[in-house]
Amino acid sequence: MLPVSTDSHPFYHHPRYEPLWAVCSELNMPIHVHSGWSPDHGDVPSAPAMFISEVDMWAHRPCSVLVWLGIFLKDTLT
Repeated sequence: MLPVSTDSHPFYHHPRYEPLWAVCSELNMPIHVHSGWSPDHGDVPSAPAMFISEVDMWAHRPCSVLVWLGIFLKDTLT
């Protein structure tokens, strides 16, 4: 999956992804995401620490979007 908030691609709650979620549900297919995009913290001494402190947030963000979308509720995929 494309990382959430990358370039001009919409978040996973956008209606354009509904056919994808339906097929994944029908096939009982798991999805996988990558943390992908993260801000450019620049070339300063604190940049690696800032990246390390935020990288898990970017990895968890797609799951949060899917939870709030309700994608894990079977009733939403009709």
